[in-house]
Amino acid sequence: MFLKKIQIRDFRNISSAELEFADTFNIITGDNGAGKTSLLEAVSFLARGKSFKTSNSASLIQQGKDEFLILATGDHHEKLGLRRSGNTTQVRLNGQPVNRLSDLVRLMPLLVITPNTHELIERGPDQRRQFIDWGLFHVEQSYAKEMQLFRKALRQRNAVLKSDFESAIYWEKGLAAHGERIDRYRQAYIKLLEPLFIETLAHFQTVADLTLDYLPGWNRERGLLEHLASRRESDRRSGNTSVGPHRGDLFLGFERVPARERLSRGQQKLVVMALILAQASLLATKGNMPVILIDDLPSELDSDHQRTLLDLLNRTPSQKIITSIDAGLGNLVQEARLFHVEHGVVSPVDP
Repeated sequence: MFLKKIQIRDFRNISSAELEFADTFNIITGDNGAGKTSLLEAVSFLARGKSFKTSNSASLIQQGKDEFLILATGDHHEKLGLRRSGNTTQVRLNGQPVNRLSDLVRLMPLLVITPNTHELIERGPDQRRQFIDWGLFHVEQSYAKEMQLFRKALRQRNAVLKSDFESAIYWEKGLAAHGERIDRYRQAYIKLLEPLFIETLAHFQTVADLTLDYLPGWNRERGLLEHLASRRESDRRSGNTSVGPHRGDLFLGFERVPARERLSRGQQKLVVMALILAQASLLATKGNMPVILIDDLPSELDSDHQRTLLDLLNRTPSQKIITSIDAGLGNLVQEARLFHVEHGVVSPVDP
């Protein structure tokens, strides 16, 4: 679902705002602290049920107010409404309640690029696994169920490791079967993603010869079931299962050297942006057009790299919503809808 219109009430410093978006580029400019990022956070909350900046959803309610409200119309006339009051979030789609977050996430695939994008490389594997799992959730219908079954088996094995050690063997067969299926899904996904990533990254020129690989979290030659048996005693002492897809990782690097050890922070951002755009392109090939949010069009990029990024975005079938302090950014993009934010007040700008 693309956004045609969004209405926001009492969200951070935005008392009231209404925006009508284009299907391609939407550029929001304004000074730092004006409320540009708050607009993107509202879109993020609508699509994911959470902000990309904070886990404290209550802090998003405007000071002195009891709740915030976000209403949206989609490109196929979908009516989506979200209300957050205290610790409760209520969502309705076409007048009917939405009770599962996964239904909301599937409705509007959302990718986000922020000034902290490089953390996908610098931080631990959790974030990189989430990146893979998000992509698979949208392109492989049975993946979410497989992951649900794996996590259930994992919880059960962990629960009995200390209390009923012998019964851990019972759960390992199912855990291994689900885990190896997840591994095959992830391998296949990376095989599809890698050529798109390499092609996209080549446009940035300053980064070359980077490899993309998926590390499963165990030695595939031995098989997961054998690994679980060999680690049973050490897992009993720790109380956690030490091998499996929950220990997997997306490897970005040069042969065996991780990218974070070779690349500057600016180069890391280019790599992650190429990865996100490749993921967006892959979704589009499956007929699932994403919405891409870009918070502060990477101010650390020089003008050439900014133009390259905008050109790549133009080629990527998606709806783009971009914030920037540069009021002239709209001149670099054809057919962009422009907005300006000042003290939480949003105004359309004539091209």
